[in-house]
Amino acid sequence: MSSRSRAMRAATAAVVVLFALALVAGCSSKTNHDISVAAKSAANDIKRAATTHEAEVVAQAFRADVKVRAEQNKRSARSVNLLRAAAHDMSGMKVTGITDTNKDHLDDDCKVQIQAANGFACVTITPDGNNTSVKGGKC
Repeated sequence: MSSRSRAMRAATAAVVVLFALALVAGCSSKTNHDISVAAKSAANDIKRAATTHEAEVVAQAFRADVKVRAEQNKRSARSVNLLRAAAHDMSGMKVTGITDTNKDHLDDDCKVQIQAANGFACVTITPDGNNTSVKGGKC
């Protein structure tokens, strides 16, 4: 994760905490509790969004790598050899879902899942292997 991402996360979390503390100063204990719960929920939402976004960025890099390899080698983007080579280059990331149970050298379900930190993204390849897309979340 870049230092800019970490700084953005820290700044956002700090704003949420400061906002909550400002509200807490003159409120009842029930209101203070409700504000605390809301602040924690907002902080968790920010963390979840950041990790999903991070996974999507990594998945976009994987997708681009696969497309370049497919064009260079004149193969389908579903080629398990291409997908595995691209996955190997994603050091530190967990890449799953590359399967070839029918031994045709093409990925069976046209989906590859990327995990970066605690976030997930799904790379989908069209059955003809010509188009790819990325969506946040698990496949």
